[in-house]
Amino acid sequence: MRTSEKRIVKLNDFSYDFSSIIASPDCRHIAFIAESGKGQCLVLDNRRSIEYDSIDYLTFSPDSMSVAYCAKRRWWLFKKSIVVVDDTARRREYEYGAIPHTLVFSPDSRRLAYFGTPDYIIEEVRVPVIKEGKVIEKLQFPWLKDEKASDLLTGPSYSPDLSRFWFASYQESGIILREGWRIHIYGSIWGREEKFCEYAAGSPIVSSDGCHIAYVSRSQPYGIRTGPDSLVLDNRELSKHKLIHADSLSFCPKGKRIAYWAEDKGECFVVCDGQQGVLKYKENVGPIIFSQDGAHMAYAARDGNRCCVVVDGIEKWSYEEVIPGSITFCPNGTRVAFVASQLGKHHIVVEGMEGERFSEIAADSVTFSPDGNRVAYWAQQTGEWFCVMGELRGSPSYCIVGKARLRWDSSEQLHYLRLKDGMVFLVEEDLR
Repeated sequence: MRTSEKRIVKLNDFSYDFSSIIASPDCRHIAFIAESGKGQCLVLDNRRSIEYDSIDYLTFSPDSMSVAYCAKRRWWLFKKSIVVVDDTARRREYEYGAIPHTLVFSPDSRRLAYFGTPDYIIEEVRVPVIKEGKVIEKLQFPWLKDEKASDLLTGPSYSPDLSRFWFASYQESGIILREGWRIHIYGSIWGREEKFCEYAAGSPIVSSDGCHIAYVSRSQPYGIRTGPDSLVLDNRELSKHKLIHADSLSFCPKGKRIAYWAEDKGECFVVCDGQQGVLKYKENVGPIIFSQDGAHMAYAARDGNRCCVVVDGIEKWSYEEVIPGSITFCPNGTRVAFVASQLGKHHIVVEGMEGERFSEIAADSVTFSPDGNRVAYWAQQTGEWFCVMGELRGSPSYCIVGKARLRWDSSEQLHYLRLKDGMVFLVEEDLR
């Protein structure tokens, strides 16, 4: 194995907020908030932005070339909220502030959408020549000015082909029988459309292709449940159950299948495309996972003192614990990996083959190589984190930098970020 390192930034050169560090999607850049004079600045790799009174909520674009964030700048006796987009070439400022946690880049990284303060939906069109801030819709809801407004908003979001744009807002009309989620859809295919999800239990979800909308309908006027839950898919009731776990709804990557957890008489079971599974458990563990082609489905569930991993409706393996969110399919869907725990130690399991035991393995770091033959993940031992690639270990790191994952460049090469001695390094591993 050959290893090369490149220093990205020396953190000790800045007075920074460690919790603000984020890594780019390609795991080659980092951004964080640092103190600057009487205010704050953004640091992108080793480059400072101008000073603002305060900065909040950083997010990278999908192509990892830009960072968007909310900032405040003193204007006379007031502090003006603005949205800033920083990249290596230039900085753009937009006059509308944003409600935190709603800055969303389009898949091609050329558009930025967000909920503006106090009551706008805004899309910033970022093309090479024309840069235009466009107000899509003005919403007259008093709760948009509330600090918890982001709890009542879902999205905004784009379909992968950019033909559709949507968001959802929770509405209270003053009549208790008419409250729920309203989905606002814009696009060249659907046109302007709204779908009202009356009595929705939890926010609605939209498939990754932007073509399907699902939510759990729960009738409970005046807080009293009057019947079973219903799964509504594209305004059509698909199935009914005594209780549906609204936060478990999961579309497959191509949007053609949907699965969720339901419950009856104290037992949990999975329902996929309206068909109830035969296996029943006491408790579900983590989300339902589909393979990239949508042909295979896996999940973990607890039954007594054992935790089972189920693939395509068949119990495959059982352990004392399965770490939630760790189940991963290889690219072609033929192999499954997950993190199990026994006697307080974590270990990787790949198609039943157990790996070395560690103090901890980061559940969301498990990743297959493009050919599906190798598995890499972040593990911790004796207070240090390191990348594990089969029987090989990478250089130690103080922590997982900005929740950075491991990125495969080919089936024999990968890279990641590590923090050591106050410096962040880009590490590239060649497994040949």
